[in-house]
Order: sequence, then structure tokens, then C-alpha cells
Amino acid sequence: MADVAIGRLRVRGPPETVGRTAFLIEDGFRTAIPDSEKLILVRRLDVGRSHGRRFEQAAALRRAYDKALLDTRHGGSDGAAGANCVWFESRAEARLLLLAALLAGKSPSAWYWRLAVPEWVGQGAEKWLEALAAPALRGAAEPDLVAIVTVAVEAGAVDRLVRALAGPRALAPVAAPEPRIADRPSEAAGTGEAAPAAARAPGQAETKRVVARLRTRLPGASTVRIEEVIRRIGPASRASIILLERLLLAASPSLALSPALLRDLVRAYAADLAGPPSSTARAIADFPAVRPGAPQIFADGKAPESSPSPGSPQPGLPMAQENQSASGQTPAQEMPRSSPFEAEPALLEERESVAAGLWLVIPSLIRMGFREWLAERPATLCEDPGRTLLRTIARYHCVSDREPAFLPLCIEDEEERPPPDWAAAWRFGLDRWLRRGARMSLHALIRRRGWIRMSEERLIVRFAPNAVDMRLRRRALDVDPGWTDWLGLVVRYLYAERIAR
Repeated sequence: MADVAIGRLRVRGPPETVGRTAFLIEDGFRTAIPDSEKLILVRRLDVGRSHGRRFEQAAALRRAYDKALLDTRHGGSDGAAGANCVWFESRAEARLLLLAALLAGKSPSAWYWRLAVPEWVGQGAEKWLEALAAPALRGAAEPDLVAIVTVAVEAGAVDRLVRALAGPRALAPVAAPEPRIADRPSEAAGTGEAAPAAARAPGQAETKRVVARLRTRLPGASTVRIEEVIRRIGPASRASIILLERLLLAASPSLALSPALLRDLVRAYAADLAGPPSSTARAIADFPAVRPGAPQIFADGKAPESSPSPGSPQPGLPMAQENQSASGQTPAQEMPRSSPFEAEPALLEERESVAAGLWLVIPSLIRMGFREWLAERPATLCEDPGRTLLRTIARYHCVSDREPAFLPLCIEDEEERPPPDWAAAWRFGLDRWLRRGARMSLHALIRRRGWIRMSEERLIVRFAPNAVDMRLRRRALDVDPGWTDWLGLVVRYLYAERIAR
């Protein structure tokens, strides 16, 4: 059921019928308007003459709503102020667009801003920046701190941002203190207990190497600007810790499975930023500037030495040992992933794919215990194992890197690398598990026609209603995975003719 709010309702008619008519209209909006991933704002909706029966009233409201959607503009586009219907990806996007407009010196006055951002009461740029940063520092609101920082630095408002995060004294050029990070579970990674000491990274030197490897996976220009903000406010501050955690999780979302490891990496990252700029930071700074939304290329290091070897037992991995003697496998490439701060532009609108079933493997991997398997191997978490496995599966089954289903996993001009041994073993085990449990091959699951749409951290995979496969449905292998921490995405499956706006 859609969450609908009516700002003003005008009803004309005899006084004795006004109450019932208003009730039918309000009830009809809640039941007749389809649910949507977007925030949709309609300035005026003329529902015509009221009907006495509930289903007739609901049908009239649905027709009026569909008519209003015919002329829809995005809230950040030119001419949106004159449109009768405006949409945003979410309230978080509306807040960020409002912040960007204020930092650019504009005075937003369009009708939809007070509806999209009701907490904004006309504050200026600096006050609104502070209003957004305060709940973001508590981790209790959207947009998150990384998105706020990115918008502010792109607008050239670094001094305002520093004042909002650390106060006016942070503008003074003082030496950064030695970071002291409390031994507590990472807020960005949940509240799970710390991993055993034996499962952590082998030592400080190795932790620094892992951090350097993760930093090279981040978009160069954005990372350098955010790191400069962290140095200004102090690497040991609460805001800096949140920013560093988000940067590391953007490089490898699976780090959320090990709060202790993520905490150690944050400590090493903060220590590196507290000292003089490292060679890694200089290498990142030398990356060419990329226009917003353009694909970016990152250099990746080798797989860690502690990764499972082909001959070692694989707890929780069905048929892993059988894979060691398998032959005739097509070499797969490991591909660096795209910018962690924005979706691939080609996927902002829904696109058709002949391999949309690639994303249907997630429920099966969850049932097989992939998340638990990763949690037992902290060294593997640093190599973005979720996307690495999906890339390995896609490459083996000849999914083109131009396929919309593959775009969330790749960028152009990737460097070809063979898949790690553990990924090849999991691909083989998943195929055997599907054949035994669901009576279908992994190739048949992947080659399913559908439509892909990605926005922010949400991926929507839509299939035609007649594409429901009872072999999957009976075993609950096509249910929404929802938030998948080892991918850093909310994944949703829809069986519908179209995605409702």
C-alpha cells in the first residue's frame, strides 16, 4: 500500500455529504495509488465528480493519478517549477539537491521543495548544511555523511563543511593528532561481536597494505577531496571515523561482515591520513579527473595470500572439492567496480537485459551460506568478494560487459584477470546445488529476460508476470533479498508489466 499524504482537499457539495466524500477520497488514495520506489509530488489533482460507491471512487482516483503522471519532471531538471507532477528518487536525493542549490547561491522557491523537504524552513546554505550533518553524524538519517561531504566539496564549500562537522576552530591550520579510535563495534557495520584475534589481519604492516589496496579502488578525485576534509577536521574525530568507514565499505561492502577488521582498517587509514601524504595518496591524486557519472578505472592489487587455496577444505561450500578436478572452464576476469558514490548513468532508467537472472542467484547463495563463509575469512572480505563472485559467474556464462545486468558490477576498459580459486569453486558449487535442489542449471537461471534499474543503493530487477518459475517459487529462491550487506545493495525482484512511478 502506498504512503500517501494529502496537503489540501477541497470538496464541493451538500454539507451532509462532505464528510463521507472526503473519507472515500482519502481511503481511495491509499488503496488505488500504486506503491512506488520514488517520491512523487502532485501539485493539483482533479478527481472529477464523486461516486457513491467505494470501488468507483478508487477507479476515478487512479485515472486522475495516471493522467497527472503523463507530464512528470525530475525535481532537479529545468522547468520542474512549472510542472504539475515532480519526482525524486527519494527524500534523501531531494535534500541533497536542495543543499546543492543553496551552496550554488540559488534561492529555491518552487512549489515542490516544501513538500519534498518539509523540515526545511527556509534556512540558508550553512544552516541547512549543519541541519543535515547533525543527524548524519548520529547515523540516524538520510542522506549519509559521505553524500553530504561529496556535494559540499563539489560545490567548493569546504570551509562551510568543516565548520558544520567540527566547528570554527577546525579552520585553523593545526597538526593532526595521533588517532585514537575507541575499541567498539563499527557503527557502519552493525553491532555484531568482534571476531576472534586469530581471524584478524596478520599485523600492522599487512593492514596498511590492505588499506592502500582498498584506497586504489576508490574514485580518485572524490577520494582526495574527502580525505582533505578528514585532515581538516582531524582523523580522530567522530565525523572522520564515519567517513573512513564509508570509504572502506564503498571499496569492499563485505567488510561490514567483520566489525573488528573494519575497525582495524579504519584505525590504519586514520593513522595514514594523520601523517604526511603517502605514495598511495599521491597515486590517487594523479588519477585523471572524471566528469560526474562517467565510468572510472581503478588499479587493483593481487589477491591476499590468506585466500583459500584449491586444495584446502571449504566449510559451507557444497561441492567445493569436486571443483578442483573440473576442467574446461572459461577464464573469467575480475573487474574493478564503478564509483561507489553514484549509479551507472545508463541504469538510472530501466533497461532490458537477456541475463537479468544473474541477480536471481543471490537467494541461492544466501541459502548456501555464502555470508557465513565470508564471515569466517576476514582476509577475503577485503577483495570485494560479493561482486567478484557475481563477475566470475557472469563471465563464465558469457554475459557481456555491455549487458545492463552486468553494468552494476563493472566499468569500461577493465584489466583482464583470472578469477580467484574460491570464486571458481563457489560458481561450480552453486551450479551443482541448483541442479540438485531446483532441477535447473545455473546457466538456465542466468539467461532470463528482464529489466534492470539502479538508483542510489537500490537495484530493481523486473520480470514479466508470466516469467514466474515454480521450481524457484516452491523453494523461495525468488524472494526479495532486500539489503545484501556483502554487496552493499538493496536488491528487489518485481514480477510486473512495468515499474509504477
